[in-house]
Amino acid sequence: QFEMHAQQFLINHKLLNEEMGIIQFIADRIYDNSLMFANLKSRLFRFIESSKNNPKVSIAAANAATILNAANVSMSYQNWDNICIPHAILDKAFLEGTTFKGAILDHVSFFQACLNNTNFTNASTNSINFGESYLQGHSNSVTSVGFSPDGSKIVSGSWDKTVRIWDVSSGKQIKSLEGHSNIVYSAGFSPDGSKIVSGSVDNTIRIWDVSSGEQIQLLKGHSNTVISVEFSPDGSKIVSGSSDKTIRIWDVSSGELVRSLEGHSSWVLFVGFSPDSSKIVSGSVDNTIRIWNVSSGEQIQLLKGHSNI
Repeated sequence: QFEMHAQQFLINHKLLNEEMGIIQFIADRIYDNSLMFANLKSRLFRFIESSKNNPKVSIAAANAATILNAANVSMSYQNWDNICIPHAILDKAFLEGTTFKGAILDHVSFFQACLNNTNFTNASTNSINFGESYLQGHSNSVTSVGFSPDGSKIVSGSWDKTVRIWDVSSGKQIKSLEGHSNIVYSAGFSPDGSKIVSGSVDNTIRIWDVSSGEQIQLLKGHSNTVISVEFSPDGSKIVSGSSDKTIRIWDVSSGELVRSLEGHSSWVLFVGFSPDSSKIVSGSVDNTIRIWNVSSGEQIQLLKGHSNI
């Protein structure tokens, strides 16, 4: 009966997003013990459930979700597959473990919502608002992120062994780059944005074509985890740091090792080029920073002062 008549309820006639006074008034009634408002919370949940089978109650369902959220009602661990709640306001909502598979979530606002283990598989998310973009796709911890030089894309590396490219404007995944056989610790764009370099626990460095997603080069030489990688500003070389205690310089075009820089007594956690590509700086678990000459491979400076990593 409820599902059949839900679309006739007043709550289904107009979105209340611009009537926050009304939203808050109804939200406050959820905690009113008078007979008039008995079971209000459960009825609001039923409006949301009803939208699974009847998109004509989408306005009521969206209003119900907005009201429940305004009342700080937890909506965690709900099976909301296929619900239809466009334009709902779920800012700061508690939605941990809730599934929205196949749901219509167009224009829904999830700003600062708790979305741990929330499932949006095959949901319609046109113009959805996460505030700061929320990029979902990796199946394990993300270890490295970076913008492309023009700011239009993001690259990420993860414990799930993949490198992923994302569109900044839409928050959508563009490509997943697969090839590493273990955790990807570092990933970054070339200066012209056409390539990506990645370093992994599988001891390899890989260069990828951004447009096609294809692997261009496989660089082997490190005997342990590659922790840090970076292109030179002129794009011709790559520097890598590893838990094998070495820094290596590679030629991008050929994939050949140019030279190995040795001096650190423990893992090399960070490496980077100077703006003119003539020097490399490295930081290590041995508490030191070292500056190297790219042409000769010689150490120029040893900087000591840190008392820990």
